[in-house]
Amino acid sequence: MTKIIFAFVAALCLNQAAHATSSVLVTSITEQESVTTADTGSHWFGRVMVQSRNLARFTITNTGDEALDFVDASIWGMFFDAYHNCNRTLLPKEKCRFDIVYWPSFEGHHSGEFLMNFKQDSVRIHVWGDAVRRF
Repeated sequence: MTKIIFAFVAALCLNQAAHATSSVLVTSITEQESVTTADTGSHWFGRVMVQSRNLARFTITNTGDEALDFVDASIWGMFFDAYHNCNRTLLPKEKCRFDIVYWPSFEGHHSGEFLMNFKQDSVRIHVWGDAVRRF
């Protein structure tokens, strides 16, 4: 029985080592925080004035050893928008960038979520902020 378990574990290890890995590192340019795709990242815009445009800029780096094929990107949430230049294949060590904009029209707590899908992996960032008329 021990030989069967050992053979199974050895085969599993060899199978995993034979496959290339994809890995994405997301870095916030403004705060120098890093997020891997195993986690869900987050960004708090803080207390911001109504009708003011606030930007958070992130860099995606392919830290794996295989290419990442871009599929799509989307953002949910009132007063949030996103722009990116990640609309192609991202080779190992290559980077692309995305910006998330918070531009509230009225007071209150707002939240949203940005999702960027690659064929091999994905990036998810939760965003939120509090809009005020004055500080």
